[in-house]
Amino acid sequence: MSFSPLFPENQENHQPTLQEQLLRDKLYTLFSHAWDFIIKERPESDWKTVKKYCLTKEKLWYKFTDLLQTIGIRFGQYTKHTVVDVDRWGLIHPYTNEEAYHRLKGALEAIGLINSVTVRSSESEGLHLYYFFKEAVPTFKLACSLRWALEQAGFTIKPGHLELFPNTKHFKKHHKGKKREFSYYNGHRLPLQQGSCLLDKDFTPYSNKLEHFFQAAEVSAQNNDLELLSSTFEEADTWFKQTYRSYASKGNNSDYQDWLKNSTRYIAEGWTDNHQTNDLLLTIANVGVKAHHLEGEELAQFIEDTAVAAPGYYPHCRHRHEIKQRSRDVARSAEKYWRAYPSRPRRSFTYQEMVERLEKRSHKPNLNEVKRDRASQRITDTVAHLSETLQALPRTVKTLMKLIRETSKQLFGISVSDKTLKKESNLPLWHPRFLKQQEGNPYATTAAAQEERTEPAQTVCSKKLTEQVMQQESVSELPVVAPPSPPEPHRVPEPVVPQEVLQADPLPTRHQESGATPSCVVRKNDPVSESPETNTSNGCNNRGYTLSLMKGIMCFRVAEMLFQLFQRAYCTAVMDTPGLDLVYQNGEGRTVNGLVYGVKLRKLP
Repeated sequence: MSFSPLFPENQENHQPTLQEQLLRDKLYTLFSHAWDFIIKERPESDWKTVKKYCLTKEKLWYKFTDLLQTIGIRFGQYTKHTVVDVDRWGLIHPYTNEEAYHRLKGALEAIGLINSVTVRSSESEGLHLYYFFKEAVPTFKLACSLRWALEQAGFTIKPGHLELFPNTKHFKKHHKGKKREFSYYNGHRLPLQQGSCLLDKDFTPYSNKLEHFFQAAEVSAQNNDLELLSSTFEEADTWFKQTYRSYASKGNNSDYQDWLKNSTRYIAEGWTDNHQTNDLLLTIANVGVKAHHLEGEELAQFIEDTAVAAPGYYPHCRHRHEIKQRSRDVARSAEKYWRAYPSRPRRSFTYQEMVERLEKRSHKPNLNEVKRDRASQRITDTVAHLSETLQALPRTVKTLMKLIRETSKQLFGISVSDKTLKKESNLPLWHPRFLKQQEGNPYATTAAAQEERTEPAQTVCSKKLTEQVMQQESVSELPVVAPPSPPEPHRVPEPVVPQEVLQADPLPTRHQESGATPSCVVRKNDPVSESPETNTSNGCNNRGYTLSLMKGIMCFRVAEMLFQLFQRAYCTAVMDTPGLDLVYQNGEGRTVNGLVYGVKLRKLP
């Protein structure tokens, strides 16, 4: 296959050999970060960054083998190598100060960087010390560890003297309305290009072949202590952020001092009203994390002790029974939101989201709330069961409450108290006043049928009395028009016994007004009266039964008591009258207006 002489690159094109292919793969494996690489197109030109495209394995090889170009790479989030650049004219180069150079190597060995690949970087005779690892490590933490180790040993990191790759880069400030820009790690040139070669222990060049470099890199990766290096990451990261972040160090920042002063004053004031627990606990946690560098159980204990000692805790804090658990919850959230000052916090959520999470945790239902919900559920299930099994529900509120209690006892083994039924939150679950307008209401569908079963309408006097009482009665005693109760089982009728008039012998005219039995006492062929619980239509005529709507009205109760006393006195006088016939029904009869009716038993003397 032939190519035109005008073919732009590599006019002597040929298929790569197996050895060349292996070198190409190995080179791309060691230096694989392909974006934002740096390049010098000519030896005399300056370095520039290429952002338009990334390096592939082939492109990297083409540029690396180009005799005119010099290529370099940057670092990504993770890396498997690091480079220490010692400038030829600096104070650490072995040609200038061999003792300082060995002290530099000793400081690196102290953090696990034991074996290096020494390379002359270019014709300027500067040194590049390559350290390789068996596994990738976080780039920024590696940069912090390198700088921490060397500065603790007394070295100064600066261009033209001593440089580290990767470097401890800073964040670029973002301007609102503009495209966000990111900072990059410094890039370093790749080894064994123009003027570069491998050096032995005496700094004598011995090779410029990639095969020898790769062999030395494998030895370096095997000998470097990655576990020891990783153990320094957290300490070095904290040290760097406290020392070199863009804002001033602790103690000199007026904003920090102002924040600490205001927060301490707010905590000293304590609780001044209810609903301040979340704000105070978060403020205490903020001070504990940022000012005192507390974490874990120590932070939770600090929050609890400070909160309990604050003024107003006992009269206003409503979380005293769970203050220990609340302190732990706040401590866990605070550790995720704040970091020790000065540092940059790692926040995956906003302050408002943190407050909402704490509020949700504080609203866990207690035992009383659980019992309340279960009682409400029993009421709902009981009413639903009654609506399905009965043709109609009781007419009165009192009877319905009794039926709900009994049915709940049968269904669930536990009853429902009247106090629970009368709670405002439970009334809509069963009270006819709330259910009568709902679709499918059992109270509304049987009202007409119940009216057909009742006796003739009340008198004008009883209607007026009912209207007055309905305006004064409480919610729990409101009269309602209820459906008829379920039909009773069929009973065999008892033989009809003729009844005679309960009437005394005629008395002289002069005694008629005082001794005669009034017409309301004389009953003939009295029909079977209804149960007092359901006979509400003739309640005013039946003086022996107190209407449910009259409960709680003192004036009517007093009148009723006086009437009964008068009735009993009158009946006693009648019973003492000689020659009066007494009717008795074996103890099964029902009282009517204070007397009994039934089979004639005997005649009084």
